[in-house]
Amino acid sequence: MRKRGTAIIHQDERIYFCVLSGLALLSLSLYMYFISVSVIHVVVRKEINLEIATVASRVSSLEAEYIEGQHLINKEVASMNGYTLAQHKIFIDRTVSPVALLGN
Repeated sequence: MRKRGTAIIHQDERIYFCVLSGLALLSLSLYMYFISVSVIHVVVRKEINLEIATVASRVSSLEAEYIEGQHLINKEVASMNGYTLAQHKIFIDRTVSPVALLGN
């Protein structure tokens, strides 16, 4: 009877050992997976930040070219229609004189 009791205990210990070994391997595998995923995410984020900086730089240079082109087009169009730069500027005052109000 004693042999049978120890055999059952050894069989239970073997099952526990297999289950715990399996859980340890599963935990190790999940740990390695999550570490690799986090490293991949860090690398991808750095690449995306670099790409964002490159695109932002390109956009700002295109905006500068656009503004320069806009000023050139305005000067060219004005000179084609015969407009010239005014040498003497005349300013008009739009305030209504009291005399004009009395005439109504």
